[in-house]
Amino acid sequence: TLAGIATFDGNLRKLNRRVAIHEEDFWYDLCDPKMQAVRIMKNSWEIVSNPPPIFRRSQHQATQVLPASTGDYSLLDKYLNIESDEERLLLHCTVLSYFVPEIAHNVLVVSGSQGSAKSTTVKLIRAIVDPSSTPTLALPSKKDDLVQHLFHHWTPVYDNLSGLTQWQSDMLCSAVTGDSSHKRTLYSNEDESLYAYKPCVILAGINVIPANSDFLDRSVLVTMKRVPNAERLDDSVLQAWFQDDRPRILAGAFDMICKARDIREKIGSGPRLTRMTDSEAWGLAFSEVLGHSRDFYMSAIERNEAQKNSEVVLSNPVADSIANHMAKRETWEGTATELYMILRESPGTCYRSWPNSPHALTRVIKKCLVNLERIGIFIEFSRSATERKIHISRKKFCCIEECSKSNDKPLLHEADLKRTEMTQMTLFNPESISASSG
Repeated sequence: TLAGIATFDGNLRKLNRRVAIHEEDFWYDLCDPKMQAVRIMKNSWEIVSNPPPIFRRSQHQATQVLPASTGDYSLLDKYLNIESDEERLLLHCTVLSYFVPEIAHNVLVVSGSQGSAKSTTVKLIRAIVDPSSTPTLALPSKKDDLVQHLFHHWTPVYDNLSGLTQWQSDMLCSAVTGDSSHKRTLYSNEDESLYAYKPCVILAGINVIPANSDFLDRSVLVTMKRVPNAERLDDSVLQAWFQDDRPRILAGAFDMICKARDIREKIGSGPRLTRMTDSEAWGLAFSEVLGHSRDFYMSAIERNEAQKNSEVVLSNPVADSIANHMAKRETWEGTATELYMILRESPGTCYRSWPNSPHALTRVIKKCLVNLERIGIFIEFSRSATERKIHISRKKFCCIEECSKSNDKPLLHEADLKRTEMTQMTLFNPESISASSG
């Protein structure tokens, strides 16, 4: 039978959703009845009527508009209600990276007060990258349902979130860097169904920023400002404008990718500021194509990293208490029990979320060591024959030039030094960050 021939004699092909790479070219599935796709080469792009069999489709996927012959990606700016130029650049680089296959993509976290057009923004981004009959989704409360979302959607958008549970955060962390899940095939005892995915996830909500440091390391944070009532448009008017601009925005995105591919190859694989190295390297390429210097892009990354680190410290009662405890001293040394009693009696301690024992306190501290180091607080654990001690020190970071003149090694990598300065500003003087970023 044809099924048998395909199973045992046919060539094995990897099938992709919406975006793929084939013979060094990027491909984008238009999901139209004619089975057309866009072939993105290094110097140009074209619409192909008979693309190679590299895509799979889901029922929810909607047909993408045909890109215009002349693109203008900057038209997207008039639909973005973002005050900070740095965050605007990071959003553009993140959205453009969603057209790049085979890499780990940052989670785009869009937050803001009521009436800041968060839902509208993420729906428009979804329409550009991965149009769907279900533009936004409700975050499932069951793992199997979330697996289905991540497997069938290239760009799942979760809107109106108020937070993430630990398992949801862990699962999304694994998904964006490439993960797979398996379960028993229906109506069988031995067969398993495997689901492999590496989607581009978007989250939106008022208080959506999670406190999980692993998740934030894989995220880009963007804050929307509230739209004054006098400036609000009817949704029908906004959608009409967007549908007129959408073909040119899409074509402009393809233009940007063509130009960025050559730049990305020249960037190479040097040191990065973030754990999402591929996304950061592509962001450097896209920022140059968008007309920004690499210094401006790196400054935006550093400020975003500082904001994420301060979110972790401020939302963790133990890390926050240690930061307050060390604000007026250079060093502290004692047992876990002594530190537990000191921090527990500190003003503002939330007893409901506080560890229930000195041993539990030690486990929590070890989870946030990196975040505390980024604000200049270093913690070491020592053990003797009779007791275990905790050593805490608050160090002022010397500059790179001074360290290089002496025999001492810098306390941190240059990127960490810059990020520490940003984080300390955000943590202890938030007005300075908001003023400079605006």
